[in-house]
Amino acid sequence: MTKQQTGSCHCPSQGETGIVHNQHRRKYHTNLRQRERISQTKIKNTHTISMQIQKTFNTKEKKNEKHPDDQQVEAFSLNYYRSLTDKNNNYYKSFKKNVYNLCFPTPQKEHWPVLSSKGSTHQCSPWGA
Repeated sequence: MTKQQTGSCHCPSQGETGIVHNQHRRKYHTNLRQRERISQTKIKNTHTISMQIQKTFNTKEKKNEKHPDDQQVEAFSLNYYRSLTDKNNNYYKSFKKNVYNLCFPTPQKEHWPVLSSKGSTHQCSPWGA
């Protein structure tokens, strides 16, 4: 008795084997193609998402970014108010001469010169008038 006749195990003939093999191959290749397509779309999606995140991050950064003038004004005011606590009570402070031409000593607090980013145009007298 051969295996073909027992019925427990079907051993296909040569021609049959070819057909089965082709079916399997076709199935495998279509699966492979589908998987490739899916992975490609995943890659595309992740790329677009990352690009969107990058864009939003960049715009947020630009919005929050301080103008260099603002930073200078901040630094200037900080230095100025620090200088008020000088040992000699000498209120004169020069800071970035080309940007700020502010001068004090001022005798009274209420006459302190106004801090402005346009320091070069700001004239001040000893009374801050």
